[in-house]
Amino acid sequence: MVVPFRFLLMFACACALPILLDSHASGAEVYRYAGATTLQRDFMLEAAHKFGATHDVLFELEGGNSNAGIKALSAGGIDLAGSGRFLTGKEKAAGLVEYLVGWDPLVVVVHSSNPVENVSSEDLRRMLLGTVINWNQIGGRDLPLVQVAAPPGSGVRDAVEQFLLKKEQHISSQAIISLVVADADKNVSLLPAGFTVTSRSMVDAARIKIVKVDGFLPDRATVASGQYPLIKPLLLVTKGKARGALDLFVNFAKSPEGQTIIAKKFIPLAAQ
Repeated sequence: MVVPFRFLLMFACACALPILLDSHASGAEVYRYAGATTLQRDFMLEAAHKFGATHDVLFELEGGNSNAGIKALSAGGIDLAGSGRFLTGKEKAAGLVEYLVGWDPLVVVVHSSNPVENVSSEDLRRMLLGTVINWNQIGGRDLPLVQVAAPPGSGVRDAVEQFLLKKEQHISSQAIISLVVADADKNVSLLPAGFTVTSRSMVDAARIKIVKVDGFLPDRATVASGQYPLIKPLLLVTKGKARGALDLFVNFAKSPEGQTIIAKKFIPLAAQ
C-alpha cells in the first residue's frame, strides 16, 4: 500500500518491516534501522513517517532484536540501531554511542485465573532460576510453575537477567522459549500455570494479567519515583556520534513531538 511522504510499507514478517523507497523518492537520503522490536513497531514506524514529512530522509526498517541490531551497526551493515538494554563497556569502547529516548518497564504476566497479585523481586529471581517450581511456594495454587522466556539475544531477556539475576546466573533451561519476543504473553494466555517477564508495551493478549512487583504496578508515577524496580531503557544507537540527519532524528525523538509518540506505548523521558 502506498503511504504519504513517499513511504511504501512491505509487511514481510512479524520481525521485519522494511520501509522502501518508491519512484518519487530517489533523491532522498536513506538510512537503515534494525534492532529492538518494540522500538521498530511502536516508535520508529510513526517517527520515521513524521520526520520524513519535513526532511528529505527515508528509513528502511527491520526488526530482529537488540543484540542483532547492535552487531549489524558495529559491522557497518546499518546506520541506526534500536536497543532495549544499555550498551556494554566493550560496545562503547568500539565506538558505539547510545541515546536514551524513553523507558519500557518490564512486567510480570500471569494467566488471568491465577490468584497471585504480587511477587517480590527475590521470589521472581527464584522463579526465573527454576528454584521455585510450584505456585504454592509463593502463595498461589498447587500448580507446577511454567516459565515462558524471551528468546536469547532479545533486549527483554538481557534486561531480565541484568535486573533480576546475579552475575553468571541465567534463566532456567526448563523455560519454554517464545520464538517471537512479542508473543510471550500470548503463550501465557494458554497456560493457567504460566508466567513471563516481558516489556509492558508488548502486553496485549486476552486471558492474562500483570501482577505487582514489590507491591507496585508500572506507571508514570512509580517509574518517576523509582518505586517500580524493573525499568528497561529504550535507546537509539549510532556508530560514532550521531551527525547530520541522524543527529536531527535523535533530537526529534527527544523533542515534545517524538516523546508524544513514545508516550503512546512507553514511558517518556519526562516521567523519569
